[in-house]
Amino acid sequence: HLAWGEQMLQTGQVPRVERFSFTRWGQPVVADQWLAELLMALVHRLADWEGLLLLTSTALAGLYGWMGGRLVRAGITPLWSAGILAVVFLASAHNFHVRPLTATLVFQAVWFAGLLAVDAGRTPIRRLWWFVPLSVLWSNLHGGVLAGLGTLGLCTAFWLILGPLTHQSPIRSVGQGVQVVFLVGVCGLAILINPYGMELPRTWYATLSMDLGQWIQEHRPWRPAEPAGWAAIVLFLGYTAVLVPRLRRKEFRAAWTMPIIWFLLGMQRVRNLPLFAEVTTLTLVELFFTRREAPANGSSPSVLRNQVSYSGGQDRSLGAQRLETAGPPSLSGHGWQKYMIPILLVGTAIVLQIVDYQTPLLGSHWVRFSPDRWPVGLWEELRAASRQVPEGEAIFNDLDFGGWLIYFTPRWRIFIDDRCALYGRAFLEAYEQSRRGNPAQLDQWQREYGFRWALVRRQSVWDRYLASQSRWECVGRDEAAAFYQLRGH
Repeated sequence: HLAWGEQMLQTGQVPRVERFSFTRWGQPVVADQWLAELLMALVHRLADWEGLLLLTSTALAGLYGWMGGRLVRAGITPLWSAGILAVVFLASAHNFHVRPLTATLVFQAVWFAGLLAVDAGRTPIRRLWWFVPLSVLWSNLHGGVLAGLGTLGLCTAFWLILGPLTHQSPIRSVGQGVQVVFLVGVCGLAILINPYGMELPRTWYATLSMDLGQWIQEHRPWRPAEPAGWAAIVLFLGYTAVLVPRLRRKEFRAAWTMPIIWFLLGMQRVRNLPLFAEVTTLTLVELFFTRREAPANGSSPSVLRNQVSYSGGQDRSLGAQRLETAGPPSLSGHGWQKYMIPILLVGTAIVLQIVDYQTPLLGSHWVRFSPDRWPVGLWEELRAASRQVPEGEAIFNDLDFGGWLIYFTPRWRIFIDDRCALYGRAFLEAYEQSRRGNPAQLDQWQREYGFRWALVRRQSVWDRYLASQSRWECVGRDEAAAFYQLRGH
C-alpha cells in the first residue's frame, strides 16, 4: 500500500502498469485501493509508522466507542454494553490492521445505521441520498463498498416485498418505491467514478471469484474453535434470543434480518466476521430500543410506527418527529466537552510524531515490526545485497514477504505478493502446490526467470529444500525467514 502511495505522490498518476514483480512486469494493473494508499503515504510522510497506527487506532476507537454509546442509550447497562463490545472485539480483532479495510469497517457501520433509521421510520427515505457521495468515496478507498451496496439492495428488496404483504415497510407509495430503486441504481453507478472506470469493479470481481483461503488467511472459512469463531456464535445466539420475542409479538423490520445474512457470509470468509459483528451490534440497539419504547396500552412499536404518516415522504406526524429525535442514532449527548479528552490525546500524539519527539506511546520511533512475522533480523543482509545487485534484480520470495520487499528493497523485483487479481488463479495454485509439497518446482522457475536470490519462510518446505541443495547458500536466517543466494553469482 505504501509503495503504491509513494509512487503516486512522486508521479502524480495512479499505477497502470506493474513495476514491482518480475513475473508480471509490464502487465496492466489496477490499484483498487488507490485513494487509501495515497492517504496512507501522506500520513507516513508526515508522521511515519506511528502516524499510520494512530490513524487506524483512532478510527477503530471512534467506531466502537460510538457503537457502545448507542448500546447504552438504547437502555443496556454500561456493564452489559462493555461485555457485548468485548465479544465484538473477539470476532473482529483479526482484521485490526493498518490498511484500507479500516475504512470499510467505519463506513459499513454508518451506512447500516442509516438504513436502520429509515426502516424504523425515524428518518425519511430521501435522507439516504447521502449514500451516493459516500459510495464514490468508499469505492476509491476500498472494495468493501460492495458490502454497503449489497446491504442496501437486500433491504430495498425486503421493503418492496413487505410493503404490500405486511404494511411494515418505510416504502408506502409507488413514488417512494421508485425513489429507493433509483437510489440503488445511482449508488451502483457511483462506483464507476474512479480513475479506472469498469476495470475497478472487474478487479474486485476477479478477487472475490477466486478461492483465496489457501493463500490469504483472511479469505479462508471461519473456524468455530478459534476466538473469532466462537465469539461470532455467541453474538449470533444473543441476537437470536433478543429477536425471537419480537417476532412472536409480530414485530418485524427488514433490516433486522441483516445479521443472518452477514453471519452466513462470515462462515464463508473470516474477513466478513467484523462486518457481521458490527451489523449485529447495531441491530441489537434497535431491538432493545424497540422493547424500551413499547407503549403501555399494549400496542407494539411496529404498530405505532405504521401509524406514522408520510405525505409523499415529506410531512411527518408529531409521533414521527418524536421517534426521529428519541431513537438510538441520536448523536446528542453531553455537548462537545465529551470529545475534549480524546481530541487532546490524539492531537498531542500527532504533534509529537510530526516534530519527531521520542516518548513512549505518544511520540515517534516506538513502532516495531514483529520479528516472528517479518524478516527484521535480516534487515542488514537484505539491504546490503540489494545495493550490490543491478536495478530490477529478481528475487524469489514467499508470498508473505512480497510487500515487505517492495517497500524496503525497491531495487529488487519480487516473485509474488498478495495482489491475487494480478497473478491469477493458475499462478497462485502452482505457487501453493510448490509451497506445500513440491519445492522442486522452484528449480524450474529459476531456470525460467533466472533469479539468484530467495527469501522464504523459516522452517518451510522451501527452506528445507534450499538448505539441502548445494547450488544454494544460506546468507542469513532470523526468527521469520531464511535468505539464500545461488552459489557462484
